[in-house]
Amino acid sequence: MISPINLLGNMSEKEFTQKFWGKTPCHIGSVIENYSESITSKYLKNVIKDEQLFTKFITKNKSNYITQFGPFNTQVLNSNEPYTLLIHKSQLWHKFSYDLFNSIKFIPFFRHDDVMISFSNFDGSVGAHSDSYDVFLFQGSGEKTWLIGGPQTQKSSNSDFNVNKKFKRRYKFIAKPGDVIYIPPNTTHHGIANTDDCITYSVGFRSPSNQDIKQRYLEFLMDMELEDFDIYNDSNDNSLNIQANIPKKLIKYINEKCKSTLRNKNSSIFIGQLMSEPDLDITFIKKRYSLQQLMNNKKEQILYFDVASRAIYFDNFFFINGVHVPLTKNLFNFFKKFFDNKECCINFCKKNPELIRIIIELLNDGFIHLNSPKFKV
Repeated sequence: MISPINLLGNMSEKEFTQKFWGKTPCHIGSVIENYSESITSKYLKNVIKDEQLFTKFITKNKSNYITQFGPFNTQVLNSNEPYTLLIHKSQLWHKFSYDLFNSIKFIPFFRHDDVMISFSNFDGSVGAHSDSYDVFLFQGSGEKTWLIGGPQTQKSSNSDFNVNKKFKRRYKFIAKPGDVIYIPPNTTHHGIANTDDCITYSVGFRSPSNQDIKQRYLEFLMDMELEDFDIYNDSNDNSLNIQANIPKKLIKYINEKCKSTLRNKNSSIFIGQLMSEPDLDITFIKKRYSLQQLMNNKKEQILYFDVASRAIYFDNFFFINGVHVPLTKNLFNFFKKFFDNKECCINFCKKNPELIRIIIELLNDGFIHLNSPKFKV
């Protein structure tokens, strides 16, 4: 069960989305009162040694920040110098991060990216920087000062983290346990730990750029429009002696080969696949459920999303983890509710055969499960 968290506190969704989202930073105090941190120092020492987790350790040398990549020896946490430990994709293994990630229902799910945990000792920081995406910063334990500047011009879609050495602040927020800071895209911000036990959860969002879309669309076209190999042929031309002039026949040939023959349905499939793709390093564990095996349990059961699964729908097209799920009209409402809530109830003895067939396929692909997610902490 996904635990409910109201990340906006007393602010309404309408006020936040109209006044702040994508526009202006804000500080929301005490969205979780009397918050108790679940990440202990003992657990941190295990995390930094884990080869399966993507971790970074950032220290400052004069005006430069030095980044090391994990896994690490536990001794790094005993350093007397200011440092910050970053742990990426924590929603995949940490229950509170998962609940935090899934509490943001007021922003479309296709925008959701990941949760990163930041642990800093006193004065620890990663420097003033801007990100190319929106960020919610939830303060776990300790206290952090946030200095926030104005929006920066984004120079490249590939630069998600841009260090800014000429930072000028416009806002100053002090984040205490249970507080939230919102940062719009490309807005310079500088977080500095005020305590030795400073833990911050960064909920990041993704958004496709024009360059990403064009590159992926070309790849999609190559896969969808497979055709026999063909080469420009001028063997029947009456005149080849045109020197540097380009023949009209070649221009026509290139235009025809570059013109897409995709129909609206295929365009929708491209959008659905792109927006529901999981991260490249995600692996889903295959299962071998059979209809008879599932029908042996006469009770109502609960279906759960895998913690890494991404699912979307639009115009009655349904996608999960980059896979199109063809559905008949009578199943639309069931899957809309399932995709919206990421869990649902089902009785395998009472539902229709088509629904059961699709559910079994999703179970066997490892996209959904009959057991609630298991977390390390």
